[in-house]
Amino acid sequence: MRRLWVAAVLLSVFACAGSAAACVVDAECDDQNDCTEDSCTPANVCSNTPVLNGSSCNDDNPCNGAETCQGGTCYPGYPVNVNDGNPCTIDGCDPLTGATHEIRPNGAPCPFPGGDGNVCNGLETCQGGTCYPGYPLNVSDGNPCTIDGCHPLTGGTHEIVANGTPCPDGDTCDGEETCQGGTCTPGTAVCSPECVGPEADCLQAVPLLSASVSLTLAALLALVAVGLGLRRRAVAVRIRPGRRR
Repeated sequence: MRRLWVAAVLLSVFACAGSAAACVVDAECDDQNDCTEDSCTPANVCSNTPVLNGSSCNDDNPCNGAETCQGGTCYPGYPVNVNDGNPCTIDGCDPLTGATHEIRPNGAPCPFPGGDGNVCNGLETCQGGTCYPGYPLNVSDGNPCTIDGCHPLTGGTHEIVANGTPCPDGDTCDGEETCQGGTCTPGTAVCSPECVGPEADCLQAVPLLSASVSLTLAALLALVAVGLGLRRRAVAVRIRPGRRR
């Protein structure tokens, strides 16, 4: 009879508790939910009371951030930031171990914005998980009338020098070259046997001119001589004594 009475009491307790489980100790009431506080009441029924919202909980996945309780349920947080700022690693996340950083193969490019952002030091490549600069950018435009340089963002620069700046080409026979508007312009050609040869027209003109000048001077001297002779004769005639009749 006593056993029947205990059974009846338990049945009545279960009826009052609804779906609550019977228990003797708190451990029997564990519902595997981090967001409830589990306990066995004095009435020997389980109580699973939601904890305060915002309480921490754990879903055993470190990749989805820090979980918190909301209304008795565990919700994931913000995904964990696995970026290590290294362009030579492949960033990821393992649900068991967390953030991963796989080293990229040697020679893999790591240009801007992953590289150093400076186009002047060449194309960066990965070596052993580190981004290294390449060969410096060749900015020479082959123009002696520009000042070549490099801007870290835009690359090669070519500033035009002032007009009149010498830009010698190594040939002394074509005159002194100077820059004009960013272009090297030749000077006046040199007329010399070494530059134009002994038969050049510019050289032949000089002797002809000299001969012409010489002839002109000779003619003038001759005319002067004739003039002087005539003058002497005229003087002699004037001073000759007169004849007696």
